[in-house]
Amino acid sequence: MVQSDMLDHIDFALRKWRKSTAPFAGIQLLLVGDGFQLSPWIKNEAEKKLFQERYRSQWFFDAHVFERVDVVPINLEKIYRQRDLYFTNLLNRIRIKYDHERCVEELNQRCYFEKQVVQHINRYGRGPA
Repeated sequence: MVQSDMLDHIDFALRKWRKSTAPFAGIQLLLVGDGFQLSPWIKNEAEKKLFQERYRSQWFFDAHVFERVDVVPINLEKIYRQRDLYFTNLLNRIRIKYDHERCVEELNQRCYFEKQVVQHINRYGRGPA
């Protein structure tokens, strides 16, 4: 995840190099991200203080350049990596923190069971065919 100050630095560099006052020097950007992922990492107290003084947060969407640009958000809704609707529903509930503790517990039980099966197969083989 890109921090808010990084986007402001990119904006500054583009404006300087292209001798432009337009946000991002008038270049159209495609920014792709997942706001449900981990937040940008703040290394130390000095960096934390910097963000508290200059930005609402370290998240990319709080970059100052976005105060001067029209953003057209597009939410991607189709899931390609999972086909099991029940599993997908569990993951989405965890993402939005809706009954997430039960969902995490259920996933952990499944993972633990699968881990036991793999250990059994590794130890004893696949068993009768």
